[in-house]
Formats: sequence, C-alpha cells, structure tokens
Amino acid sequence: MEQHRFLFELERIAKPAYDCVVLTGRLAYHTQLAAEQKLAAAAAAVEHPLVIVDTSGLQFLDSTGLALLVRFFKRVVSAGRAMAIVVGENAMIEKILFIAKLDRLLPIAADEQQVLALAPLSSAGPIEQAVLLEAWQQRWAEGGDGSGCSQRRVLSGRSQENKTVNRGDERRCAGNTEDPRWCARSMEDPLR
Repeated sequence: MEQHRFLFELERIAKPAYDCVVLTGRLAYHTQLAAEQKLAAAAAAVEHPLVIVDTSGLQFLDSTGLALLVRFFKRVVSAGRAMAIVVGENAMIEKILFIAKLDRLLPIAADEQQVLALAPLSSAGPIEQAVLLEAWQQRWAEGGDGSGCSQRRVLSGRSQENKTVNRGDERRCAGNTEDPRWCARSMEDPLR
C-alpha cells in the first residue's frame, strides 16, 4: 500500500478574530494516533474565542474520525470557546456530519463568512457555544438556511419540499405518495 493514502494533515491559522483549523487527508482509524496528537496540540494553541474547523479538504471521515472531532469539540468548549465546522463543497463530509447529528452540537456551514455572520466577534469576550448554535439554528429556521449547505434541509428531516432522509437507516423519500406512512415516519425527529 502506498503511504500517502493514509495521510492526515492539520494546519492552525490564527486569523485576526478567530482560529481556523484546516483538516486535509483522511481522518480515520489508520490516522488516529497522528490526528489525535495534532488535534490536541491545536486545541491547546487556540488563541481566540471562536474556532472554525475547515473540513473541505478531507478525503475520508469514518467513525474514529468523528470521535476525534467530538473530542476536539469538547476540548474547545471546555476552554470557554465556541466552534463551528465549514464543509465548503465537500458533500460527502457534509453528509457524514449531518448523519452523525453533529449539527445538534455545532454549526455546520458552507464557508467561514457564514459562521462569522453568526458570531458576535466585536467583543473581546468569550463566545458561548450554545449562543452560536442557537443563532445558526434560528437563521436556518427563518429560511436563511444558516448552513448554506446543499444537504441541510434534506438531512435534517425538516424539508419543506417533502424530501427527507430517515437518518437512522438512510432511506430516502422524495415526495413518495405510494406509502405516506413511510414518508411521515421519515420526517419524525427522534431527538425532539
């Protein structure tokens, strides 16, 4: 096997108002040792009250990678900071994050500008994660689609177009009128 297929890279960029952690490569079982060390170092080096994790460069993300992201999220929030994830045009990573319901913990946006529109960065004080998440959810609920992500309405199960995904088993319903019970069941939100 070629070694480059199992690479994971992390770059922390301290911007004027927030820290950006750019992830590239594969965040998976085979890269977990290096990834865990890099993520722990990045969490310790964060300088600003907002951390934006850019996953647009990830080629692969498995359950181990999800666990590492959640652990990184816990470190950031326990240090009194807020975190959001940016997916860019990476539909595969976006889908995995929504299926894993990480949108219940933190905003998942298309780009950094959408996150910055939610966060009150004018004050030098800390940003609470709950406030950032609530602002993102409110913008989405108002029709602004706070995430800007193509799959947001489909994967959340709250589509106005009756295009939903049952997140438990990934079955799709796109206006299927043959079995309305199935569509109604797929629109239920198990966490509400």
